[in-house]
Amino acid sequence: MSDDHCAPTRIVLSDGASVAIRTEQLAVVVEVSGLADATCAVTLARELSALEPQDRVIVDLSDAVLVSPAALCDLIDEVIATGDDPDRICLVCERLSTHVLLRRYGATEQAAVFGTVSDALQALMMQVDGYGAGWAPGPAQLPR
Repeated sequence: MSDDHCAPTRIVLSDGASVAIRTEQLAVVVEVSGLADATCAVTLARELSALEPQDRVIVDLSDAVLVSPAALCDLIDEVIATGDDPDRICLVCERLSTHVLLRRYGATEQAAVFGTVSDALQALMMQVDGYGAGWAPGPAQLPR
């Protein structure tokens, strides 16, 4: 993975949901739009399996309706298991309802959750520079 920005690859699923994958600074950003169900999780798993073990992944659920949190938790487990770093994935969600579902299904214990992609990238950059915990999952907190 290079540190350069690149145009996103967009995959449209049969139900109209879409997944866009782009490379940002230090991480691959996966934007999920529409229904984030088990079919979406399977598509994400297939696409993310092509990443290198050292690649960091941000799954942005800001434009998604989370209908299968258990499938998302399975995806997080799979991404962690195939990588070099147990903190290689984080989630982004702006809505309180999504954050509550993530916490209820244990996703916040598997991966850090941020309010924006910028916040996630900033936390990663600070960790690389020797400050902070980066994407280490912490105690579940509600967004402010």
